Amino acid sequence: MFKRLFSDVRFFLTAKKMIWVLPLFSIFIVAFLMPVIFNKYTLELVHEENREQTKLLTFFEDLDNDGMKEKFDISNYRNKFASCLYKKNESSLIQQFNFYGNIPTQENLNTPIFNDINKDGVKELFLFTQKNDSIFINGVDFVSSKVILSGRFITTIGKGTKARDFVLRPIINHDSDADGVDEMYFLINGGFALYPRKIMAYNFVKDTFLSSINTGSQHYVTPVIKDGQLLLYSTTLASGNCPENFEYPYADHRAILFVFDDQLKILREPLEFEGVGACIDGPIVYNNEYHFYTKSTIGGEEKSVVFKMTSSGEMIKELPFKTLSMIEVSFAITVEGERRYLVNCMENNVFKTYEYSPQKMKLFQNNLTSKVGNSTLVELNIEVDEPVFFAVNHQYNKRTSLWLENLNYQLDFEIPLYVRPWNVYFQTTKNELGTVIKVTDRRKLQTYLLHVSKYYPLRFVLFIVVYFLVVLLLLSLRHYKKYRALQKNQLQQQISSLHLRLVNSQLDPHFTFNVLNTVSAKILKGDRMEAYDLMSDFSNMLRTGLFFSEANDWSIQQEFKFTVAFLNLMKSRFSRTFDFKMIVPENIKLASIMIPRLLVQNFAQNSIKHAFMGLKKNGLLTISVIEDKENYLVSIKDNGIGRVKSEEFVRNMKGNCGKGIELNRKQIALYNSLYKTTISFEINDVVLNGLVCGTEVIISIPNIKE
Repeated sequence: MFKRLFSDVRFFLTAKKMIWVLPLFSIFIVAFLMPVIFNKYTLELVHEENREQTKLLTFFEDLDNDGMKEKFDISNYRNKFASCLYKKNESSLIQQFNFYGNIPTQENLNTPIFNDINKDGVKELFLFTQKNDSIFINGVDFVSSKVILSGRFITTIGKGTKARDFVLRPIINHDSDADGVDEMYFLINGGFALYPRKIMAYNFVKDTFLSSINTGSQHYVTPVIKDGQLLLYSTTLASGNCPENFEYPYADHRAILFVFDDQLKILREPLEFEGVGACIDGPIVYNNEYHFYTKSTIGGEEKSVVFKMTSSGEMIKELPFKTLSMIEVSFAITVEGERRYLVNCMENNVFKTYEYSPQKMKLFQNNLTSKVGNSTLVELNIEVDEPVFFAVNHQYNKRTSLWLENLNYQLDFEIPLYVRPWNVYFQTTKNELGTVIKVTDRRKLQTYLLHVSKYYPLRFVLFIVVYFLVVLLLLSLRHYKKYRALQKNQLQQQISSLHLRLVNSQLDPHFTFNVLNTVSAKILKGDRMEAYDLMSDFSNMLRTGLFFSEANDWSIQQEFKFTVAFLNLMKSRFSRTFDFKMIVPENIKLASIMIPRLLVQNFAQNSIKHAFMGLKKNGLLTISVIEDKENYLVSIKDNGIGRVKSEEFVRNMKGNCGKGIELNRKQIALYNSLYKTTISFEINDVVLNGLVCGTEVIISIPNIKE
């Protein structure tokens, strides 16, 4: 069974099907090397600046509802007054508006209010400033390019104390008096300053303020529109900052639930929960029901419950709940057809994100929220298909991330930010490159670009194109391999044909007849041993020619053996009118040097045939081998009449000179092409005292070091 399985696998790996399988790996390689294309989102840090000196912040707001956000840079000019720099999108003009006081020092106090109070279709900007122990509101009309409100006093801070810390947050713009102009609701929470802790609203038309009572509890307000009427649900935390003789009601030694109407009057009796550290969070509004979480201490025993009530304050249901020290609703999502709410909370001093199901009144984590880990989430208003969340991981060095597509896609910010969900600052706008995100902590203002790849929807098309391109490449390589094999076979056939012609030129009938006659003459003269040697050389030549008839090359050792046998026969045939000698250094290993067959022998034959014609002295043929750094050099040297006289003899005899050398040229060219080598030869006259006294052929063979 295993043998058959192995055989099947081996067949699969070697079969033609691999041409269609191998390109799949190229898709993974391309996806790995090109993340910009195959990552749907990229988050790039494009700018970073220090904001400690001027508290510079940037805001984006679509003032005239034309679909394009304008940019506002707000800062303190040399800590003398607040300043706003404004630039209309299509204009190069930057306008500066100055306001009384300075931007408050805390990063979460700088959020302006945009409100179209004169109903001309363009929103005005209202900005809060601080000077000494007083808070002011300022306004600017961008249509008329005028400051329409400067240094309008709101309240003092820290009445009876030296503390000046506070939190100021816009809540909602709502037309409560039906005059066509929205009032601007906001809260002010003194910290150690204790005063003020209240909710306020500014009526620009009447230039008046509405104010709730000053309470001892800090407000965390959720606005709810019920049948056209504004309700403000305020939940508080028992922080225990108020002294025993605190002069205002509802001191922060307990957690309290307030419900205010649009005139900032307490609508019904507040609910109070005892115990320092007690808290109440909510509401989550679902099907006209209001869900709250509360933790309190009763009789020394801590109790945590979740309850829901009607808009009139009637209790519907109450259930025991996890013990948590903080709950903040982030955003509503739909999971498996059920409406749920992402909830930031702290459990055993560890930040977590849970889901709350109002149908079941249960808090839990699933595979969606467990991805976030020890993080808290804040929704970002970014124009993409799914909700986007800003996440702060409180376990891993305050790592900040963007979570997109229902918490299925995470992008980390390049530089960690020291922020908390309740004071995070971010602004977003769109440009031709993507979504600009400005985010800050206490030290730096960072600008990121969230880019959605335009190639992402085409990734599968690109995968298919890459796949078939690789298939085409493999098919081309396969075809080229077949072509090269065919070409190699043709070259081998041509070389074999040349070898046959060379062998035939040596072993033609006339040559054979002469050798046999010479042997016969030797026998008749009684020179039987010499006749035996001649027949032995002749048989070796025949045997070697037949044995290597299919080979393209052989070693120089074999070439020299064949050449020596041939020269012995020729020496006997020409009645010893010439002699030859072989010079081979012992350090040269002839058996490892490969050359085309009959190359040396053919040059030796040419020397005998042409160099010694008309020579009055005995001829001498010297064959030697030397080695230099790059080549082996084979020399075939004679003391004959030289090339010029030899050609004259041939012409007089009406013969054909150079036919054998031309065969050698073709043989070397084909051999070099087949084996990718560079064998070459050159023919020179041997000159002594100005006279030609022979010819030398030098064959150059590359010295290949293994």
